[in-house]
Amino acid sequence: MLRPATRVGFPVGLGVVGGADGGRLQRYSRLTVNASPEPIAKGRTLTITGKLSRANWDTLDYRGCTNQPVKLQFRKAGTTTYTTCTPPAPAP
Repeated sequence: MLRPATRVGFPVGLGVVGGADGGRLQRYSRLTVNASPEPIAKGRTLTITGKLSRANWDTLDYRGCTNQPVKLQFRKAGTTTYTTCTPPAPAP
């Protein structure tokens, strides 16, 4: 059972996931994203940028994560299912 932290680095409860092999600690993480241009016209390219960071218990703040896969999903208006976006092919 995971409990919320009072602040980064000082958890109320220890969030350990795993078995007899010692388990795995899970840290809080943040994902910020920005889409541009806004507004977007139908059929035009939308560029998404962002930053993935996770709690750093040594510095008591959030630090960026590198080389971590992130999948962007969207949901069309009026539906309940999400679709994973595919990046465009690189220019020749």
